[in-house]
Amino acid sequence: WELKGVPIRIEIGQREILNEELVLYRRDKNEKSNIKIDALILFPILLFAAIYLSLFVFISTIWARLLIMGMSVLLTLLIYASCQKGSFLDGSFALDESLIYIALIPAITLVTSTINAFFVRKIPKLSIVWFSFAGLLILISIGTSISRGMQINGTLKLWEFFNANWSQSIVPKQAISDYLMNNPYGKYDIDDHIYFLEFITERDSQDIERKIQLARLYVKDKQNTNASKTYESIVDTDETLDKAILEEVANHFEVQGLYREARIIRNRLNEMAQ
Repeated sequence: WELKGVPIRIEIGQREILNEELVLYRRDKNEKSNIKIDALILFPILLFAAIYLSLFVFISTIWARLLIMGMSVLLTLLIYASCQKGSFLDGSFALDESLIYIALIPAITLVTSTINAFFVRKIPKLSIVWFSFAGLLILISIGTSISRGMQINGTLKLWEFFNANWSQSIVPKQAISDYLMNNPYGKYDIDDHIYFLEFITERDSQDIERKIQLARLYVKDKQNTNASKTYESIVDTDETLDKAILEEVANHFEVQGLYREARIIRNRLNEMAQ
């Protein structure tokens, strides 16, 4: 077993049984120690942690030290990812994807390290070709990362990217709609803004603020019938509307000739005033 790399040898005999202890031999330090059986619950964890740190400190080759460091980071990431209960913008579970991305790290490392070892050890004359190719891949990777970063640089571009990838989620559309409320439309128009707000309010009927925004856009776009229906939905949904909103609704109903609906809102305003 030691030839296979087992780091610890446990020795137990009649004397150890009588003393209720074990003898452990550590290969990394070539020494023995006596351990009480009562201490065996946490001892394996502490012992292997000590061996791990000892190997990292005293190991002589750089590649082995980097391997230990990489495995430490990978193990930490895997434990962290396994404890998460995250989801994507569309609500789908994100754990599987995060584990896949983490698994790519050792996969790429193993492939590139194997290729590097083959060229350096077996075909040293072609090492310059491999290093040139690897350098080119690194430059392409950096260039791709920068290009993708430029594509989603800025608040609007970022949410447009999310909206394209999670088209059924209301979160990107909420962000884009809020951006359009406070900034010039640019490449968008009022119909696009109306579409975003319709999508949001259909899936979240309790979002009164965006319902009000939608009704105002309907009025601005002269879609008076849709505006009236939206205002009516707002009044029916929320009993705690402030006076300014109720006044706005009443004025709209009066302009559209919906006097019965306007009178109901006026009565409500009078009750609030009393």
